[in-house]
Amino acid sequence: MKLELTQNQSTRLKMTKELRQAISLLQYTQVELVDFIKEQAMENPLIEIVEPSPTNFSSPNLTVEDYAERLVDWRQTLLEEQRLLTLSEMDKKVVSQLILNLHDNGFLPYTKAELATEIDVEEKDVESGLSILKQLQPGGLGCYGFREYLLFQVKNHADFSLIRLVIENHLPELADENWAYLAEHLSITRQKVMTIANLIKSLSPRPMLPSTKQAEYIAPDFYVEKVGERYEVSLNKYGEPRIYMNSHYKNIEGTAGEYVKTCYNKASWLIRSIEKRHTTMLKVAQSIVDRQIDFLNDEGKGAFAPLQLKDIAEEIDRHESTVSRTVAHKYIQTPFGTVPLRMFFTSKLQLHQGGSVSSKYVKYLIRELVRNESRQKPLSDQKIADVLNREHTIIISRRTVAKYREELNISSSSKRKAVQ
Repeated sequence: MKLELTQNQSTRLKMTKELRQAISLLQYTQVELVDFIKEQAMENPLIEIVEPSPTNFSSPNLTVEDYAERLVDWRQTLLEEQRLLTLSEMDKKVVSQLILNLHDNGFLPYTKAELATEIDVEEKDVESGLSILKQLQPGGLGCYGFREYLLFQVKNHADFSLIRLVIENHLPELADENWAYLAEHLSITRQKVMTIANLIKSLSPRPMLPSTKQAEYIAPDFYVEKVGERYEVSLNKYGEPRIYMNSHYKNIEGTAGEYVKTCYNKASWLIRSIEKRHTTMLKVAQSIVDRQIDFLNDEGKGAFAPLQLKDIAEEIDRHESTVSRTVAHKYIQTPFGTVPLRMFFTSKLQLHQGGSVSSKYVKYLIRELVRNESRQKPLSDQKIADVLNREHTIIISRRTVAKYREELNISSSSKRKAVQ
């Protein structure tokens, strides 16, 4: 065996603390950004902030106190709750990032490996953070989907093993109320099957359910306004303080001087990162709006143009993950209401004659076909696919129709016939 020394040269991106914080800034909503700036000002003596005048708020019927109260986001409540716990610095760091990465339904949309890379920790640290997160109210936050959350709710039940078997393998039979099949395959009585079924049906489908209180007011991150023939996007900077550098300490030398230098670098980074955040957010939002003119012109009733994250990323010369973080949990106020920025993204399906059509438009066609179908003979998924192919020249498979139908909460043809 030959032993030798070799030298290889390679380049790679190192996730520094500053880079991780810059990435986190893109994910912050306007409320979270304001809180972050104030925290930095408390920790850094070189950062001075000037609070904006309350007269800049665009809704004179609301006081500043009312506005602040309505802007309390459930993620912010969770962050405050975890600060009250006795946790290690590592757990605090991980749990905070997990909270910010939660989907609006309370589930985690990223794998543990992806989160470990983003937070710059080991996967075991993410596992530890998830265990803590799931104990925060309302419980089960951070689960990876519907089944895991159902299991979380029954983990201490006396029949957990049997219930888990049903949840993991027999939910379709449960939905069809096929009691005889379940009793035979689980080797239990029909009465026991129905007891388990009633228990599972009583569980919550996801940690965060929509409520009147949550929907009372949404603070938009962007505004869009029609100027001439073009729609222009602007940032909502309400509540965002102006940041200044305190020059009082600049001539300090020695050990204290090193501390001042560190604070200066952090303050400079903060100012640059916030400015970069503003620029990136505006570029992303304006690019999205420019591609959905028909939808906006028809007051939110028009057809969406097919649009994916990579389309925007290529146009503004940013990475796709940057665009994803920018639109996550962000809202835009349009002339017809405030909507999630992610709503403007839709996949596409090909047409026979070339070109494409958005998946949202296809879902609209499916809904209309079902609404106008025969009550005695509902359309099957294959027949819907055939109609879309024949009458609208849309290339679509039966499986795709079934997927869209389920996303629209439309029952299968056999169940629609039974109900009607």
